[in-house]
This record gives sequence, structure tokens and C-alpha cells, in this order.
Amino acid sequence: MARSACVLHGAAEKVLGVVHGVQPATGSPAAYWRMKAGFERPAGGPRKSIWDWFLNPVKMFERLAKGYASAWILGTDGEEVTALLGNMPGGLQLLPNKEYRDNSGSRQWLAYPGADGRPLSLPRSNPYEDIYRVRDNVPWRMVNPDWLDPGEKTDSIRPGKRSPWTFYQRYLSQAEEFHDNLGSRVHDDTIQFYSTTLDSPDRIVYTREPHVHSTPHQFRNKGAFRAYVDSNDEIRDTSAGATAVVALEPFSGTGDGTVPDSSGKALKVPTARIGRDSPADFFSIDHQRIYGADPAKKIVFTTVWNLAIKRIEEQVGGPAED
Repeated sequence: MARSACVLHGAAEKVLGVVHGVQPATGSPAAYWRMKAGFERPAGGPRKSIWDWFLNPVKMFERLAKGYASAWILGTDGEEVTALLGNMPGGLQLLPNKEYRDNSGSRQWLAYPGADGRPLSLPRSNPYEDIYRVRDNVPWRMVNPDWLDPGEKTDSIRPGKRSPWTFYQRYLSQAEEFHDNLGSRVHDDTIQFYSTTLDSPDRIVYTREPHVHSTPHQFRNKGAFRAYVDSNDEIRDTSAGATAVVALEPFSGTGDGTVPDSSGKALKVPTARIGRDSPADFFSIDHQRIYGADPAKKIVFTTVWNLAIKRIEEQVGGPAED
């Protein structure tokens, strides 16, 4: 929002400077993951062992309770999240854009093992065309068209009874245009900081396992995504006719839990890194709580102080006294 106001809407002259904290400057695969599987549930602590519950029982309980409550409110599965984000240009702006790279620097951040044994790596060039606008019934498509308007409303929401997919395409084009216009431009006085060392989605990785036919069954994808597919790599509603089961892997990159390192530090500006100095920092440096962490407070305070001093010096024509 700050970059857009300064770069696209003429507010730069009225702004001393900008501090971007844990900003997904080029988007995050978390948005894709959540439109497939719903909001993720917290799992484990800093040590990823039972010791986390012995050493930090209160914080572990709070993390678990808030995580499940947030998922219940924001979307427990892909259907609930798609009904919201698929109709919000602002939400679609959070998707990896054309400039996104994973933490290794690769442009291809989605990996799918095809039925023919060959891996599919996407996007080939443009994620909007190669992933987000795909409507075919393939497992790696981002949007199930049936999920865009679960209530099948028309009237004021869809005047003229145009299809939900038409509206989704319009909102997606708005998000694409926004990123194309904004690019990597920033206010002249900008710094950024990012948080790291937490499991984060810098890539989307699917797994594939052979399926042995059994009693028809349908997956309940709450905080996960699994689907039956046939020999043509098309999704099956149940196990009938399925030859394999594909699934989304949990987050395995590094970042703040939502924004991967690559996007959090993507802008070419002075950058600060916030990590874990002790196991306890695990509970305060995630995307939602980072501004309550002392390192983030220090960065913001110091930046504002320096910007104010700079403006005073410009006004009075010399160095400001302490």
C-alpha cells in the first residue's frame, strides 16, 4: 500500500520515508497453498519435539489455539478461502507475481510429478497464464471454478448473471496489472526488514503415490490438500477410477511462516534480517507478530529517527544537534 501510494498515486513528496517489514514484495506461494488447502494449522515449536510443550507450555497452547481459530475464521479449506480471495483483487495481489523467485533463485516455484513420470515445473514464463488462469481439471490448477461462488448468487454481486469465472478473471487481471505497474519501484528513502528461520512456503511441491482401488472415499482437505487422479492426471471426486493420490507437501522453505526470504528481501534497498537468537524467539518473529518483537521495534524507531533528523537538517541547512 505504501509503495503504491508513493509510486503510483503521487504521495512520495508527502512521505519522509518508508519502512517495509515482512512485505511479500513479489508475492508468496502461501496464497496459492491456502486456495488449495485452506489456512495451515500450526505444528510444532522451535525444537520440533515434545520438549517444546515442557519448556513453553503456555506459548505452545496459545500458538495452537490462535492458529486453529484463525483457520476457522479465515478459511478451513480451499473452498472457503477461494470463495474469498478469488473475489478480491487485493487478495490476488498476494500471489507470486512475474518477478517472484524461490529461495534458491528459481523462477519455477511449482513442482508436480506427472502421470507420465516426467516432472512439471511451473511457471514456464508467466504464472498468471501458466497457473492462475488454468481451468482444466488438473490437480495443480489454483482455482476450482465451482468454489468461486458457492452460494450461486446473481443480482447485485453478479449483474447480468455473468459467471463467477468471468469475475475472477477480471480481478486477477487487476492484480496482474497492479504488479506490472508497480514493479520494484520504491520511495527514495526506503528500508526493508524480513524475518527468517521459520518454515515458510517458498515453493509449492506435490507428491504422488500409486493408488490401490478400494472402497470409494473422498478426502476432507482441512489444512491440507490430497486428491485422487486418473491416468490422464485429472482429479476424481472419489477413489473410483483413480490410479494415484497427489498431495501438497507442507511448507519447507525459510521465512516468517508466510513470506519466504526471497520475497521479504526482494527490493533493492537497505535490508535488515531478523532471525532467532534463542529458541524462545520462535514465538515472536512470525509474520503476524513481528512488529511486537524488539528487533523490529528498534529498526522502525531508528529509521523514523534518522528520517526526522535528515528532514531537520534539510530545513535548517546543517547537521541537527542531538
